Amino acid sequence: ESQNELFRNWDQMQNFLMALVGITLAGIWCWAYVFTNKIAGPIFNISKKLDEFLAGDQKARVTLRKKDYFQDLGNKVNTLLDKAAK
Repeated sequence: ESQNELFRNWDQMQNFLMALVGITLAGIWCWAYVFTNKIAGPIFNISKKLDEFLAGDQKARVTLRKKDYFQDLGNKVNTLLDKAAK
C-alpha cells in the first residue's frame, strides 16, 4: 500500500515538473519573440532604408514604432539622410 502511494506521489511530482518546464519554455519563447522584434526589427528597417537611399530614393526615411529600441539612432540616420539629400 505504501509503495502505491509513493508511486502516485512520484507521478504527481513528474506532472508538476513537466508543467513547470512547459510554462518556463513558453515564457522564454515569448520574451525572445518580443525582444527580437524590438531589436532586430529596427536594425532591419534602418538597413533597408539606407539601401533604398543608396539606390537613389532621396525621400527614404527611417520610421520606427514607439516602443522600438534605437529611436535615437533612427532619428540620427534621418538627419543624416536629410543633409545628404540636399
